[in-house]
Amino acid sequence: MTAIFDEKARLGRWLAFEAALAASQAELGVIPAAAAQTICRTARLDALSLEEIKEAYQESTNSLVPLLGVLRRHCGPEAADYVHYGATTQDVLDTAEVLAHRQALAIIYGDLRQLAERLAALAGRHRSTPMIGRTHGQHALPITLGLKLAGWLGECLRHLERCGRQARALRYGQLGGATGTLAALGPRAVEIAERTLQRLGLERPPLAWHNQRDGMAELAALYGLLLSFCEKIAGEVVQLSRPEIGELTEGGPRGVSSTMPHKNNPVASQRLAALARHGRALVPVVLEATAHEHERDARRLWSEWPAMAQLAVYAGTAVQRCVGLCDNLRIDTQRMLANLRASGEAMLAEYLVFALAERHGRLAAQRLVRQLLEERELTGQPLADLLAQRSEAQDLDPALLAHPEAYRGLAEQLVDDALAQAAAALAAAPAELFAPAGEER
Repeated sequence: MTAIFDEKARLGRWLAFEAALAASQAELGVIPAAAAQTICRTARLDALSLEEIKEAYQESTNSLVPLLGVLRRHCGPEAADYVHYGATTQDVLDTAEVLAHRQALAIIYGDLRQLAERLAALAGRHRSTPMIGRTHGQHALPITLGLKLAGWLGECLRHLERCGRQARALRYGQLGGATGTLAALGPRAVEIAERTLQRLGLERPPLAWHNQRDGMAELAALYGLLLSFCEKIAGEVVQLSRPEIGELTEGGPRGVSSTMPHKNNPVASQRLAALARHGRALVPVVLEATAHEHERDARRLWSEWPAMAQLAVYAGTAVQRCVGLCDNLRIDTQRMLANLRASGEAMLAEYLVFALAERHGRLAAQRLVRQLLEERELTGQPLADLLAQRSEAQDLDPALLAHPEAYRGLAEQLVDDALAQAAAALAAAPAELFAPAGEER
């Protein structure tokens, strides 16, 4: 991920744009063919002097002009006039950013598919593993671990769909000239723009989007959602690995303490959470950058560009680390069952209310169950014994009272349904986010 946004990689993409522009203009007779050949041959980092480029950037504050100056010098006087002919700096930078984010999103998509496969396998393996469901941080009702994992899987699949939508949005490059009118490119401007972007694997949008940054903001939001999703999984591991809970723990390298050798800190999960919080803080930066003034607003652009690169790296890293977290997850099913039973028969309060409501009405049943739970708390008597003393509670299921983990509704069926839907979704989803050059998807 960092290699995609490396400075040399970025300069290479800028030079690729200049070569594509020159080649397209030569095809249409706008610039001499010999000049285009020289530009295409020279517009490569290995054909230029990196030290010369570095020195040029000490003398100019423009993002692209120093590189263009070096390129022109190496192209010679006969071709120099035709370098960057009719384009503007932002055409180059935006198109290069699109190319970079396509690479980044392709990597993220591949890792998300792996994560979905891991979660599906875990959910199937633990479709019937009972555990306590928690709401507001408190014991609520029994669920299965498979149901929790199926919930994560569903969100992962939705993120795969979002990646697909973003891939379609990232098909447009940028070539509009100084203010989006294509004026300097002449009467064949549209053809030049189409051919230039096609050479880079992109399409020409109906209008230049120099000051229309909603597409980038949408991509930033996706990166933010991915970070939150990974933090959700990591946060669950942190909470459930606490010694008094002990249901999930990290495998892999131990998170040893520098002074307390008995500890196994959930370091991988904690780092994921920290990464997510840093990354999400950049999403508002990109959202604010959509409020452009006039036809170009460098204040917005210069805040958007580095934020987007960081977001992509953070999101990609988080998803990849989350795959590793799930690969090494240790699950203590006995501890899950013990924790569920720790709240005892109180876990069946909902069952009792609805079972008794059939004969006594729901409000009366609620009052009765509340009284029984209070009496249990005061006397220490088992709830089953207290129910046995009540004539209105003679028809309740005694086996369920002894095994509250059995009260888990349709959890297993819901897991099976979710896994079937996931299998269909993964089978229908492309193996790769972007089709190879020359293929349609």
